[in-house]
Amino acid sequence: MLKRLIDTGLVTEIPGEPRRFSPVPPNIALKSYLQTYRNITRNLSSLIFALEEAFKRARTQEKLRQGSIWTINEKQNIFKKMREMLINAKRSVYIITNGNNLILLFRIFSRLLDELASRSVKIKIITTNEQDSKHLVKELRYLYDVKVVDLQFPLVVLYVDHEQLLMSYIQSECNSLKYNKVEAIFSNNPVLRRLIWAQIVNYS
Repeated sequence: MLKRLIDTGLVTEIPGEPRRFSPVPPNIALKSYLQTYRNITRNLSSLIFALEEAFKRARTQEKLRQGSIWTINEKQNIFKKMREMLINAKRSVYIITNGNNLILLFRIFSRLLDELASRSVKIKIITTNEQDSKHLVKELRYLYDVKVVDLQFPLVVLYVDHEQLLMSYIQSECNSLKYNKVEAIFSNNPVLRRLIWAQIVNYS
């Protein structure tokens, strides 16, 4: 047992007779062991960090692969998808449309938008300057960030949390829920979203 302690550096033998032994101070005896464990811990930390970074990159790439684009048919289905997007909004909601379609949207979603505003979700509306919607726009300016532009914008665009984008072409004479022959596209692809949104913002 003493020989093993001497070999491991925990005990030293004092020359002379009778044989005597002295324990080595812990800061000296355990120094090499502590350094070894420090090196192991440092290496493990580096490995964990590298694995976390690799995992984040893999998830990002997976999201890019999964992002896609869908076509939605019929007005009822389009409004159903818009409601789903608004319900799940966490940070921001952007709406771009003409004045006539703005009237229709707020007939359907006004209560939901008020709830989002009460949860501090940023709501930005860009719309056109039209006679029929002037009164509504005036009221909305007290509630949300509203910008009026002098352009003819035929699309309804809903952009939520910079993650989901829906665009639909709704003719002003079809602003009835009973008129179903309408299509929309929805995308959660990050590259496509950014490209389309940049073009829409430049246009508006």
